[in-house]
Amino acid sequence: MALAERTGAAVIAIRHLNKNRTARAKHRGSGSIGIMGAVRSALLVGSDPDDPSRRVIAPVKQNLCEAPPAVAFSLVPTGNAVRVVWSGETSHTADGLLVQPLRTDERAAHGEAVEFLRAALADGERPASEVLREAAALGVAEITLRRARKAVGVQVRREGFGKDGRFLLALPGNGVETAEKVTPPSADGSGNGAHAPEDAHLGGLPAS
Repeated sequence: MALAERTGAAVIAIRHLNKNRTARAKHRGSGSIGIMGAVRSALLVGSDPDDPSRRVIAPVKQNLCEAPPAVAFSLVPTGNAVRVVWSGETSHTADGLLVQPLRTDERAAHGEAVEFLRAALADGERPASEVLREAAALGVAEITLRRARKAVGVQVRREGFGKDGRFLLALPGNGVETAEKVTPPSADGSGNGAHAPEDAHLGGLPAS
């Protein structure tokens, strides 16, 4: 940072992904999350889900301008080197590039979890703790339920603060806020605390 400020040069840092495959793109970089907070722009390079021969550069963070669209490219052999051939804009997102393909057994479990959530929330909003207990009793793994929750678009809102607070779940369209808009209370109960890490709970929900 000091070097960039002193010289006016742009500094590019390259990071590998960590092993937390359930986290969003902004939490997948190796090292401290403070790196993501310090940079002006963060990009993710990943394989194109629609064409394994291509790669995609997708924005993860952009605080100097509106986020640009993702762009696809290929590496074409040229002699002893390769050259970059750009393929234009794509609709892929950074989070989408990190979604892992499900095996046959995982697809079956995922489908069952999706149907469970739709049935559990069919009559309206319910406490997350109840839904989680029912899922556990049926043998639905938490990671599978997390994926299903994202696939269905289950909405989340927090009711109350501190020990008396709880999370409520509802199917899309019920007018509740999503987990990304919920701000957990700070230590003094003012409600201005930072967001809890998404990989520490079920997509914004406590595990119990």
